[in-house]
Amino acid sequence: MVRKKSQRKPFVRKPISPMEKLYDCPLCGQEKAYLVDRDIATSSARIRCQKCDELYATKITHLCQPIDIYCQWVSTPATKLIIDPNIRPHIPVHSH
Repeated sequence: MVRKKSQRKPFVRKPISPMEKLYDCPLCGQEKAYLVDRDIATSSARIRCQKCDELYATKITHLCQPIDIYCQWVSTPATKLIIDPNIRPHIPVHSH
């Protein structure tokens, strides 16, 4: 007996969507206002809000993506204080 060939659907590749370069501003609330500029040659990156002109610059490696730079800026302690003024920095109290 001869086996019947199975009918497989042809493999279709899904197109890869490019990563975003514009992000929401946590300070002024504007959507898609932060633009991330990477310069691999000088190992630097800048983030600038197009509405409130907040600027953040940092050193990067060739592996850093725009979302990594944005998350690094949002997770810095100084930014957390600006975003939510109710958060107070932990100041150790020394009792003698």
